[in-house]
Amino acid sequence: MDRQGVANHTLNSADIAGLQIDTQAQQLFKKTGTQMSRSSRSVHRILKVACTITDLNQQSIIESNHLKEEMQYRRIEASL
Repeated sequence: MDRQGVANHTLNSADIAGLQIDTQAQQLFKKTGTQMSRSSRSVHRILKVACTITDLNQQSIIESNHLKEEMQYRRIEASL
């Protein structure tokens, strides 16, 4: 919450656009986004969860391992 000044679940499009994402994570995100043709809403949800994972790891930049962890949660949820 310190980074954005608001809780991650309340981030809007402008806040999400301002998130710091490392190059490797950006490449991974583009690759999986293209393969799975995700909607804008889905993209925002993925980034919000990845942002929370980043915060829990006490880091300020979203890394590829944060996105991978989020995608793993998404797979588990889909299998339930």
